[in-house]
Amino acid sequence: MHQAFYKLDSKKQRQIINAALNEFAQKGPHDASTNAIVSAANISKGTLFYYFKNKQSLYYYLIDYALEFVREEYLNKVDMSQQDIFNRIQAMMIIKMKMLKSHPTIINFLSLPILATTDNELSDDLVTKIKQLEQQSYDVMTENIDYNYFKNDVNPTHALQLIQFMITGYSESVKQHLTVDDITNNNYTYYFHEFEVYLAEMRKLFYK
Repeated sequence: MHQAFYKLDSKKQRQIINAALNEFAQKGPHDASTNAIVSAANISKGTLFYYFKNKQSLYYYLIDYALEFVREEYLNKVDMSQQDIFNRIQAMMIIKMKMLKSHPTIINFLSLPILATTDNELSDDLVTKIKQLEQQSYDVMTENIDYNYFKNDVNPTHALQLIQFMITGYSESVKQHLTVDDITNNNYTYYFHEFEVYLAEMRKLFYK
């Protein structure tokens, strides 16, 4: 679909991608300006629309790009030899925090389409891809976990499901309260600290 764009040299691709990510992350999908994007990328609007049919096409491409980035730079870097589920989750949080600090624009951008899924603003295909990434995140979190940490009267399978329910519920709560300004200004620290408190309570509940 974007074969012409892929024929560009990698430096020019990054220039266009970074300009677009910055604009969408700052303004959101509705208010992002293609004029601002082409100005920052130092290309003409005709050139941009040669590579991407319209602003929505560009936005959807960026979501795909960001999802793959998260897969490579986050999920594929989790230490699967860590068999304590809560230590694994905390390690995943640390990787995510490092991503937020080193690549804030791409992470902030990706937060926007995830928030938009409740507003039916994305194609079914992209919503599916976001859900698939969430499923992969769950698989990375739970694979190769040592059940011996759990209390004898705790069913580990049920415990993992409850932990996932807590994470999903907390994520939904954050999405309800997180604003575009929070995303743009990288205001995540409070939520990470609060999440750590909940993890500590879950550890006391399920572990020996």
